[in-house]
Amino acid sequence: MITNRVFSQASSWIPSLPYVFVYSDEFPNESIKQINNQFPHANISFVEIKNRSEHIIGSQWTNPWYRAQPRFLPAMHDLWKQNPHVRWYIVCDDDTYLYNQNILRRLGKHNSSNPEVISFFWCTWNYITEYMKPERDCHPFAQGGSGVIFSKTMMDLIGPKLIECSEKYNDAEHAASMRVSVCMEREFGYENWTKGGFIKPWKSGIHPSNPSVVISQGNTWDSPGSFHQVSPEEMVNLKKSHLVWLDDGFIDFSYFAFRSVPVELTRRRWWQLHFGYRIDNFASHSNQLMVLTSFEPIEYGKNNEIKTFQQVYQGNVTVFVHCNNNYEDFQIDVDEVERGPATKIHVSLKCPKKQKYYK
Repeated sequence: MITNRVFSQASSWIPSLPYVFVYSDEFPNESIKQINNQFPHANISFVEIKNRSEHIIGSQWTNPWYRAQPRFLPAMHDLWKQNPHVRWYIVCDDDTYLYNQNILRRLGKHNSSNPEVISFFWCTWNYITEYMKPERDCHPFAQGGSGVIFSKTMMDLIGPKLIECSEKYNDAEHAASMRVSVCMEREFGYENWTKGGFIKPWKSGIHPSNPSVVISQGNTWDSPGSFHQVSPEEMVNLKKSHLVWLDDGFIDFSYFAFRSVPVELTRRRWWQLHFGYRIDNFASHSNQLMVLTSFEPIEYGKNNEIKTFQQVYQGNVTVFVHCNNNYEDFQIDVDEVERGPATKIHVSLKCPKKQKYYK
């Protein structure tokens, strides 16, 4: 079924990617038509993966989560078969939010000709790997919900084995991401399925939690590649944090999203602007002022180039973003804070260029 989460993804980050494949056991035609009509720039292929959970029908495993796990490896196999020429594959959940520009920037440090898996890694549950040899303190797995990036070479290696692994590691209690990791370790050996081998952690960019948790952990020094456990309502705020939809294209502030910028919002009291998303008290993260609007162009220069954007927050606070092409790519400065009943924060940065829609 198409969940509300997929609708919220189609309205937010999906149009910023060339194309996306969504997998489930069934898709009502009316829901597909609604998404296609409502979000014309979201290039989505809906693929049904059927008959993968018959072994748990009538059992105690009645939660839909259990029925979804057996679809994961066949879905990966289909994604690989349908897209043999791409350099990178990304898999995620329907409560994941992706920042495509930041992912592309990160991939500039990697080589798709190498077998690589980029993600946030945990240790598999003990009862899943307790009999795996050799014994290890941690049998790592890439958490699918937070987003997992596979290089072409990695997918070409694991792709032919995915259906067989799906049939081998099909215990109802096995999370899908752990099935992938067990398949990797069994097929290629622990010496490859380890950090420094296939595993390439990106802890500062791939986040297994939602933005509030990540901010509280102080892990916003790197622009995000993803967030997980994001509600449909929260996806609206995340869209506001970086995307500007225009008639003839879009502008993506991903490079600056969530960057922590100190602001003296009230005299002798410092606040943090988590760029594009919220403002809160420095260190304590209390008195949160959430974003209310997306970035809105308000001033134009020569050739209709946007010179200034504004973005409104709670507490009658407006952030004005002034574009300065002389700035470095990731430089951002607070120029001025106008205090009063209506507070105005002026920042300068090198604004991103407009991109064309993929669809």
